[in-house]
Amino acid sequence: MPDLTLHIPDPDVVKNMYEMEMLNDPKIPFPYWTRIWPAAKGLAAYLLEAPEWIKGKAVLEMGAGIGVPSFAVAHLTGRSIVSDNDPDAVELVRQNIKQLELSHIRAEQIDWNRAAILENVETLLLSDINYDPNQFKSLISMIEGYKAQGTDIIITSPIRMSTGPFYEALTKFIPRTFVRSVDGADIAFCIL
Repeated sequence: MPDLTLHIPDPDVVKNMYEMEMLNDPKIPFPYWTRIWPAAKGLAAYLLEAPEWIKGKAVLEMGAGIGVPSFAVAHLTGRSIVSDNDPDAVELVRQNIKQLELSHIRAEQIDWNRAAILENVETLLLSDINYDPNQFKSLISMIEGYKAQGTDIIITSPIRMSTGPFYEALTKFIPRTFVRSVDGADIAFCIL
């Protein structure tokens, strides 16, 4: 993976802020987007090995968090949207876009549960998005929408017991899968 100089939240600061916010709202979700997960590293590395999926193309990374895969291949893409549902994640992506002086990439707040299928997306990147079984239905619907318009989709995620139904629902689209170890985690790669 190329050397990237990105703004990344300090884990101790994130933990302290989260604990303070929990005092006011015990149901506040932990900001998982603040960390670089092995699946994101694996996706970035794979795209650099197989640039044909993104070279000169319109790319959308959904649920991107920090957006490591998109930033790792920014020099190869035609235009990109790096998206997350969390406004703080989107703001961090905007800071990194500005710092890296990337004019062909933009950050957007997108909730895959409610978002319309964006036209002209040639490649959709999804990294570690299938962690909550309550989200599977909307994720599968979104993936089917993008496949219907001919979008190539690459999904990376840790192998979890709970993800079986998610992948079973996508078997009609999955011509290629493989597993790699990234930072000690087994990461499933699905190319649709």
